[in-house]
Amino acid sequence: MIQRLKSKHLSDIFYFVNETRDKYEDFYITKNRDRVFIKDRKVIEKIIKYQEVYGIYDKGLQGIIVIYKEKGFRPYLKILCKKNYYIYSLLKYLFWNFEGEVFIKVKKSSPIAKIASRFRSARKIGFQFMGNRGNEILLRKYKQGEN
Repeated sequence: MIQRLKSKHLSDIFYFVNETRDKYEDFYITKNRDRVFIKDRKVIEKIIKYQEVYGIYDKGLQGIIVIYKEKGFRPYLKILCKKNYYIYSLLKYLFWNFEGEVFIKVKKSSPIAKIASRFRSARKIGFQFMGNRGNEILLRKYKQGEN
């Protein structure tokens, strides 16, 4: 079951992010040009309060997706899951339930990049390749109805 996470889910989220290995180190936000990994309780509290956070539950929290919007900047997806199946489920949920434009910046070798590429299409309704940034790639999901 996928649901929006609120402050009542704080302990679930805190436990999940600290127990789940972020092999590709893509689960971070950028503050003053520094990467802040989403593991600290205060950072998680702020993210829950000001951002959209969704979680997938299957006998406990199995994956999190954060739509990180900072005023004046692009909205980015931050994803952390225990298994690739949950990445696909969360992206599919987002694809059908989020109408805005959103970006994903991940390592090229990350399963997130491979799974997001399944949602690509020529009609700009899925994730489109935007650029290569060294070890990372940038993908964009256009706003629904935008061409």
